[in-house]
Amino acid sequence: MRSSQFGGRPNSGSLAKCLILVAVVSLAWLQLRVMHSRSSTGFESSSWFLVSPHASKSQGGGEKDLYLRVQRYRQTYDVDDVDLLHDIVKRLQCPSSDRATTALAVRNISSSWIPQRIVQIGRSKKLSSMESVARDGVLSWLARHPCYDYIFLDDQAIEAFLGRANPRYLQAYHSLANGGERADLARYIYMYTTGGIYADTDTRVVKPADHWNLREGDSFVVGLEADFSSDAVAHEWVYARARSASLHAFAVSPKNPLLQRVIETVVTNIENPNKVYDEVHARGIGLPSHLETIFKTGPGPFSDVVLGGATMSGGVSSDPHTRIVGLWGFSGKHS
Repeated sequence: MRSSQFGGRPNSGSLAKCLILVAVVSLAWLQLRVMHSRSSTGFESSSWFLVSPHASKSQGGGEKDLYLRVQRYRQTYDVDDVDLLHDIVKRLQCPSSDRATTALAVRNISSSWIPQRIVQIGRSKKLSSMESVARDGVLSWLARHPCYDYIFLDDQAIEAFLGRANPRYLQAYHSLANGGERADLARYIYMYTTGGIYADTDTRVVKPADHWNLREGDSFVVGLEADFSSDAVAHEWVYARARSASLHAFAVSPKNPLLQRVIETVVTNIENPNKVYDEVHARGIGLPSHLETIFKTGPGPFSDVVLGGATMSGGVSSDPHTRIVGLWGFSGKHS
């Protein structure tokens, strides 16, 4: 048998060096991703937790101070309910004049602009029951938006809301066994009804919403989570579409017609899933349960409607009230 020109067994020291080199390159790539997300679009808002999101490690400057302040409120007042913590933050951090202005803005909702409201969804409002990434994400949004209305929808609140909204929607919601699919449907319906800024709990704020340059004419502001060169490349990375709109954070006015179309598309997919199953079968790459979610309720139908109804030419949306802010404008972690 012919021996290798490099000798017999691989050198363990060389193997260790190769593994270290791979780790260093991977870390550098992640750092470049974060740098790119904060510098390329000028509209950065939220980002992945690529590292542990504790304030002392990943948050700096004013963001760290605000985060630690909210943590102190939680400990000082022994608060575990996110709604109560928001009330404390608003009372202590938001001047009375700003509270009055915000309350007026939230009450007098117009379909031509996006209200100052943060909406998040989770299984429970108790901070102690959340995973650390979700808890730190929630505290990040509270810390950076003390004067905003804040809504946290747990399972009980979603059930009550959908029961009032539309019996068909509640039935569709109950027919779903997947928690991620339920959260998708709930966010669409609630945001259509109330408007505001939706954010997954596992995202954190890079820049507070006051600095997002939301304009009076904005009706829907959404970013891309992916912009691949072809469908084939998107398939390899198990994305629903080559150009995929981000569900993880977006801003929308109430009664937005595009979001209504998303709801109708998703509910139809739930009621008649054959087309979804055909798409899962045709893809052939990826975990079937994950593919079913992204095609039934997730980035597939969301991107088809939102990007299809707001096509871009030279980076400019064809709909003057809808803004697609590009890759990394809004980004987040998959649920």
